Amino acid sequence: MYYIDTLKKEHEYIIKLTDHILEVSKDIMHGHVNASAIRTITDVIKNYADGYHHKKEEDLVFRAMLDHLGELAEKLITSGMLVEHDLARYERMMIDESLKHYEENQTDEVRLELIGHLMSYRSLLIRHADKENKVVYPFAMKNLSEEIQKKLDEETKVFEEENKEQRDRYLDIINKF
Repeated sequence: MYYIDTLKKEHEYIIKLTDHILEVSKDIMHGHVNASAIRTITDVIKNYADGYHHKKEEDLVFRAMLDHLGELAEKLITSGMLVEHDLARYERMMIDESLKHYEENQTDEVRLELIGHLMSYRSLLIRHADKENKVVYPFAMKNLSEEIQKKLDEETKVFEEENKEQRDRYLDIINKF
């Protein structure tokens, strides 16, 4: 299905982002805090991982699952995936806050705080993408009707077209990591 293939491909880009986060975190550990690189990371998180990918999941796939698949989907989505999306938003916000703290007070403690939030985001997104690829998406494909899945394919194509500039801008950034 197009919608699943698209989301899985986006996970590959998000994992590339998490690899970059690891490299930036290692630099911080060795005393080099590149504020510009960190701001780019949080921009990509906010506008690609969350504002593009998670938005598509929440508005299209998760909504269809909640509307059509009952209690099990409710638990999986509401108590699982949406909670993790919110945790990712929190960690992005904390990366921004930690960078501000560092710019005000360049101590080892603040560098550790920054590394901690970067690595927490990284770990969360790696596990989250794996869970969606191996559990959530197969569950949707197995249990949503063919009609609903065709509708999701069409809605995904519309979303892709309407958000092409945003997607392309951030994929260019990610591909430079």
